[in-house]
Amino acid sequence: MKFHLIDSIRAMSAVDMKKIMDGKTKGYILLDVRQPEEYVAGHIPGAVSIPLGELEHRYRELEKGKRVIALCRSGRRSMGASLLLRGMGFREICILDGGLLNWSCDMVKGPPERGAELVADVVEAQEALLLAFENENYLLAFYSDACQRLGGNRLLSILQETEEKHVKTVYQEITRHWNGHPPTLDEFKQRLGNRARSRDNPGAGDQTEFEFRDDLELLEAAIEMEVKAYELYKRIGYQFEDAGLRNTLQRLASEERVHIQQLCGEIKYFNSGE
Repeated sequence: MKFHLIDSIRAMSAVDMKKIMDGKTKGYILLDVRQPEEYVAGHIPGAVSIPLGELEHRYRELEKGKRVIALCRSGRRSMGASLLLRGMGFREICILDGGLLNWSCDMVKGPPERGAELVADVVEAQEALLLAFENENYLLAFYSDACQRLGGNRLLSILQETEEKHVKTVYQEITRHWNGHPPTLDEFKQRLGNRARSRDNPGAGDQTEFEFRDDLELLEAAIEMEVKAYELYKRIGYQFEDAGLRNTLQRLASEERVHIQQLCGEIKYFNSGE
């Protein structure tokens, strides 16, 4: 059974976004998903402030009939926010390509102005588990690389250990649903290492190279990937009759959601300069 992303999130250039704003178009919402202190330090006039970590509880503040243009520092948190909004029923969603790093127009300081489907059906357990394994294996590689770059970062070390457990958890489910004798864990990693790299899925990318402009963008990338994983497991975790598989996927979703909150807190700490 094939799986794919339903409609890619469109990236809007700063030039195109400025044209929309200059045209006084009323059919859109600027959604800034950075932390409150980042927003206060400088934001696009009229942008609504809902930090990514609060979006799942506050999305009803947004009008579904309008296009949402998600904003963040580099474009990574806004991509994660867009994926969450897709899962909540929003369809007209864009992100500012490259984030506010690419925005050279006017910004204002101060508090917010007042007043102002992701995965197609995955019906076969084995296919869903292969996708989950790819995703967790990629996250493990990412955090292993991140720990080397930010040596001594306690949260990244914890997340690396957690993803190691996730890989083993998913593999155990795979062996339970495998037809015949399943490959070993190492054989699975070797077999599936590049399986997802050439198509759209939550773990797409180069598993061996992670390039970021700075350490903050690394944390933003981690949030983006955790959001994708969370949304994937949340969407497919309810469709299986097998209680064990269903509980495993729902537990993974719950733990990825915790990771999102932890990483948002890390960015807040990072921005405080403490």
